[in-house]
Amino acid sequence: SLAKVTGIVFKNGAPAKGFEVRLTVVREASTERGGRGGRSFGGNSSRGSVGSDGSFKIEKVTPGRYTLEVRANGGRSNGGRRGARSGSAGYVHRETVALEGGKTLSRNITVTVGELRFKVLDQVTGKPIAGARVALVPGAGTEKLEGRAMRRTPGLRWLRVGNGEAVLPDVTPGPYRYMLSAPGVEAVQGVVTASAGSESVILRVAYDPAKAEASAKAREEERAKRRAGNDPSVPTPPRSGGTGPKQQTGSKTQGQNKSRRRR
Repeated sequence: SLAKVTGIVFKNGAPAKGFEVRLTVVREASTERGGRGGRSFGGNSSRGSVGSDGSFKIEKVTPGRYTLEVRANGGRSNGGRRGARSGSAGYVHRETVALEGGKTLSRNITVTVGELRFKVLDQVTGKPIAGARVALVPGAGTEKLEGRAMRRTPGLRWLRVGNGEAVLPDVTPGPYRYMLSAPGVEAVQGVVTASAGSESVILRVAYDPAKAEASAKAREEERAKRRAGNDPSVPTPPRSGGTGPKQQTGSKTQGQNKSRRRR
């Protein structure tokens, strides 16, 4: 028989809405052939939305050990398209649970979260810089992270800054390392500490309009190449040295000659 998980999510003491509760199978990593032991989170998963009263329910779950996560919303960005995705969700609560067949696991979960407000300005003119992107990972650390290493860090969240300012909601209090990237701007890293309230991060950076224009032009050329590659109306250039049609014609002529000889 199958299991069920129910409960209520409280945000800063009040029933929350807009979160997602996710169950992911806990897989034991193999230790054979020199493999590293431990747990890996992936594979089969089930999820349920948190209602306006904070309640959630996930039914028909196969018994076993799972990672239970409460995942936050994405970000909000001014100046972006309405309804456009402007940030990635991240988990604000995580625990391991064991589900038994025919039983219901009840969990009331309390999360304490705040928000981070990012503003990106040209350090010379003071004007907002559009098109920036902020990646955020838990933990301050002392060393800067490369882009690839940051993307692989658990708990990564990102935010698109539409018109120089954006808000990342539902951030668990604690230190975070952020990395800012934008056309015409050298990548910037720093540390910010989130609280249960609202924290503002104002980044004044050196902006190079020429580099931004060159970057935009390169992106547009790349998009044009992809569109041309997917457009069936664009003729495909012939292969160099191809003799396919001539060989077919010659083969057909030889067949006709043989037919005439038989006659």
